[in-house]
Amino acid sequence: MLGGAGSNAGTLLGAAIFWAYTTLTRSLDQFIPLGADQVGALRIMLIGLLLMVLMIWRPQGILGNKDELTLGK
Repeated sequence: MLGGAGSNAGTLLGAAIFWAYTTLTRSLDQFIPLGADQVGALRIMLIGLLLMVLMIWRPQGILGNKDELTLGK
């Protein structure tokens, strides 16, 4: 969904972006004075927000094309 389901490169890009997101936000509790459970909830909310913005901005995924959505019409 993140990179685009219609291409292998999109799938790999989506996995790389998600891995980078989890790696970068793993130490979020050092910068934000919250408990571990609150930081975990914040990380989930941020990835949800990112996915919602992506579905509004590019519903076909980052590397997807418009033909996938219209079934070639």
